[in-house]
Amino acid sequence: MVTLEGVNPNAATPEFMKQRLTQMGMRPISLPVDVTNYVMLELGQPLHAFDRKKVKGTISVRFAEAGEKLKTLDGALRVLKESDLVISDQDKVLSIAGIMGGASSEITATSSQIVLEAANFEAATISQTARRLGLTSEASKRFERGIDPELPAAAAKRAALLMTKYGGGKVIGASTKSAPVTKKSIFLSFQKVRDVTGVAIKNNQIKRTLEKIGAKVTQLDTGVRVSIPSWRSDLEVANDLIEEVLRLYGYQHITGILPTAYNGRGLTREQKIKRQVGGVLAGLGAHEVLNYPFCSKKDFDDCNLLPSDERRQAVKIVNPLNDEVPFLRTFLIPGLLATTQRNMSRGNIDFSIFEQGKVFNQRKKITKIPSIGIGFPPKKVVQREIDISLPNQKTHLAMLACGNFVSKNWAQHQVDHSWITVTEAINILLNQLGTAFELRNISSAPWHPGRAAEIWVSEVSIGVVGQIHPKVCEMYGISSELFGFEIDLELLISQLSDTRKFKEIGKMPYAVEDLALVVDATVSSLKIQDAIKRAGGPAVETVNLFDVFAGSQLGEGKKSLAFRLKYRAEDRTLSSEDLTQIRERVVRRLKDDFGAVVRT
Repeated sequence: MVTLEGVNPNAATPEFMKQRLTQMGMRPISLPVDVTNYVMLELGQPLHAFDRKKVKGTISVRFAEAGEKLKTLDGALRVLKESDLVISDQDKVLSIAGIMGGASSEITATSSQIVLEAANFEAATISQTARRLGLTSEASKRFERGIDPELPAAAAKRAALLMTKYGGGKVIGASTKSAPVTKKSIFLSFQKVRDVTGVAIKNNQIKRTLEKIGAKVTQLDTGVRVSIPSWRSDLEVANDLIEEVLRLYGYQHITGILPTAYNGRGLTREQKIKRQVGGVLAGLGAHEVLNYPFCSKKDFDDCNLLPSDERRQAVKIVNPLNDEVPFLRTFLIPGLLATTQRNMSRGNIDFSIFEQGKVFNQRKKITKIPSIGIGFPPKKVVQREIDISLPNQKTHLAMLACGNFVSKNWAQHQVDHSWITVTEAINILLNQLGTAFELRNISSAPWHPGRAAEIWVSEVSIGVVGQIHPKVCEMYGISSELFGFEIDLELLISQLSDTRKFKEIGKMPYAVEDLALVVDATVSSLKIQDAIKRAGGPAVETVNLFDVFAGSQLGEGKKSLAFRLKYRAEDRTLSSEDLTQIRERVVRRLKDDFGAVVRT
């Protein structure tokens, strides 16, 4: 603090100072105010001038009391909090420290006694208050970025000199309150500089370069001890000094070195399979999309997930990009539904899309992530604790299809997307990956009950294929029927074998027979197909459902399923007796298991 008296309140600001302030976008006001602004631009140290006659007692710096108010120089009444730093006298708050002064101690045309204040405030405190109040000033901008802690005294002396030179008066008092400033000292190894930069910089060159930034450098055997200048608060670790050395030495000295290509390296097995999956689905006409991995509770509700569904156990983000979607997704379908709706709203109604992406599941036991330092990898024990604290992450594959699969034209009939097209996509995909699969009925959101099937590979359930429930489509504003699937891609990859087994094409003649059955309407055709294969044995090569019929002539709650069976033996031609025995076994099994009646 510097106190002046006898200052001429009507003294004019010198022309050079007015011009400088105007060029920097500031409006000249009065000599005391203009001097503080000029010194701030000249040295980078904000200052503030108080009318001494309006100040009672001594001036101090403290935190505001909850509910204290201050009318600032911009005319606004500010309500302060306990986290706000203020400058006050014995009765009232004079200014918000480092941001803006108060109207109660404002310099006016009658101010002849002036107190100049120059200080250094903690950047985080000033930044927090400025953002909370929505009040940004030239002073706060500088304090937020950090200033030289040794600068306030010099700035106050410079401002007092200009004030007395152009406004008269004299300095009648000065006081200084400061915490001891610890000089930062960093050891920098010569070899580390060369290792990090990749440039053969000599020891003397490193020392001379650091001296150019104003640092006091003491050379040792293997490096230098650098005393950091007070105005370089950005220099905190050895790597900061290395950056300064290379910046001044010249980036042009860095030469490009191509990395060594090692033999035998390339894509991993998982990467190859994921690329193959994308290629297969793209070959079927599907478009790959990339959605943000975020979702909301509304997505869970719109997809009809039960309260007990594990997919509701989502990881909540502490600082989400969008407050409406604060959770990490647990499955891919909601994102694809939103993408489908967006396409349909723009007139794109015939398409299929797929996505390969991560899903996240909350762990049942959550541990606190330990704090780790920087500049070195965590210890194995700490790394293990970090891994346990992270949510489970898996890669899923999902696809949705709507509208026409094949559009009608003069050469072909129209084919709509249906459960047949998406099931065939699964069939083609898994065949390309060299594995067999089985479909089993399932009732699970967001799928249509009775029109969804679980996909099993090697007695492991990897996902679901079927039709999206119409109510789910309605919640997302989709009027068209939607079909698709979602599978756990990592689980599928774990079930795949690195070796492929191929079956020789049959050389013996084959026989074809149609088998029509009347069963209850609730019986799954997939289960009947499976029963036919098991009862018929290896001689039943294929079983295909080619007709489904329901009518009053069959009876209430009944339906007719017609299958085409293809028989073939590997080592001989099947006789009529063989075919009769196989058929009898199949019919007997279907009657026992499902109560099926053969239509004649």
